[in-house]
Amino acid sequence: MSNQLLTISMITNEALRILTNQLVFTRAVSRQYDDKFAIEGAKIGTTINLRKPPRYVGRTGPALQIESSVETYVPLTLGTQFGVDMAFSTQDLTMNISDFSDRFIKPAVATVANKIDYDGLQQFLNVYNMVGTPGQLTGATAPTQAQSTAAILAARARLNQEAAPVDEERHFVVDPATEVGIVSGLTNLFNPSGTISSIFKKGALGDSTLGFNFAMDQNVSSFTTGTSTAFTVSAQAGGSVQTNAQTSFALTISSLSGTMPAGTVFTIPNVYAVNPQNRQSTGALRNFVVVSGGTASSTSINVFPTPIFSGQFQNVTSSTGTIPSGTATIISGASGTATSYANSMAFHKDAFAFGTADLILPQGVDMAGRAAADGVSIRLVRQYDINSDQLPCRLDVLYGWSTVYPELAVRVTG
Repeated sequence: MSNQLLTISMITNEALRILTNQLVFTRAVSRQYDDKFAIEGAKIGTTINLRKPPRYVGRTGPALQIESSVETYVPLTLGTQFGVDMAFSTQDLTMNISDFSDRFIKPAVATVANKIDYDGLQQFLNVYNMVGTPGQLTGATAPTQAQSTAAILAARARLNQEAAPVDEERHFVVDPATEVGIVSGLTNLFNPSGTISSIFKKGALGDSTLGFNFAMDQNVSSFTTGTSTAFTVSAQAGGSVQTNAQTSFALTISSLSGTMPAGTVFTIPNVYAVNPQNRQSTGALRNFVVVSGGTASSTSINVFPTPIFSGQFQNVTSSTGTIPSGTATIISGASGTATSYANSMAFHKDAFAFGTADLILPQGVDMAGRAAADGVSIRLVRQYDINSDQLPCRLDVLYGWSTVYPELAVRVTG
């Protein structure tokens, strides 16, 4: 039976199928697809505002106490158009879809999937919760069983303290070196024997390990520390909730030596995290992350989250109800020299959002097709070159990332 000429629809749908299967980190997060652009077409810079529900304190007793319903939002900007350009001969298009997929579509889509996952894992810079000891899981000496277990359970405990849903949507994405370290530390831990056998045969962590769905992603980022080892926080009032939930807070500081890049995580003495549901102190110091870096001359730095000491959105507590003066402690690695540490990520699905939208289908070309499924939209456009008897083809995805609930994610440094 002779092969039929491959259509643009067949190629586009095959590309979408492969893309959704090859995504690792992205497959584990919330995916936002806005089909309103199917007619008018999306453009780079288009913003989708993701609304977050109000939070209430509640009342005790029969007296009516109406609370204001404060809605916040997180912007997701479709800021990246990424694609791969190819050219096929008319002979290529007479292949069956399986052969064509292996030769052309899979390598192209692997590049797109890698870029999407890489950009998504850069969201770690917005995450302020951090556990682990820098260098412990990926050092020259393999971590012990106790160290591997402690790192995973510390991440689990932090998510519990932040009231993350306890369901099947908790994920743990690790870099290759951390995976090796954790596997070597946990091989003899598990019971029943089926789990031990799976880890031993695959040399990899699987689903439902200590409460997480594990995956390895080569795109897990390393954080390069600054040269600062500490700095002083000045006594000051906290902030208030902002309509744009990604708004940072200007923290007044002094005595900063060296550099402190964006992504640095630190704690302030006597400023404690609270459970967002009962607003009681967790007993652990609140982690803050630097949004824009500082130098020795800096008198303030922008940090996240905004410290809020009371009300519906309270996230910290202190004995004074303010930010006290004191020496901040850098926990993301502070040795006085710039050092890189892998930052794996434990998170609930709702912590991050990946968004795509339909790109316009241009006129005046040989063929143009678009496919969308499971929160991902992909476009394929083909033109004919009479001089070479080839069909130049472009594959595009327009997407953006946003950290919607940073409290539902934990950086695991190792």
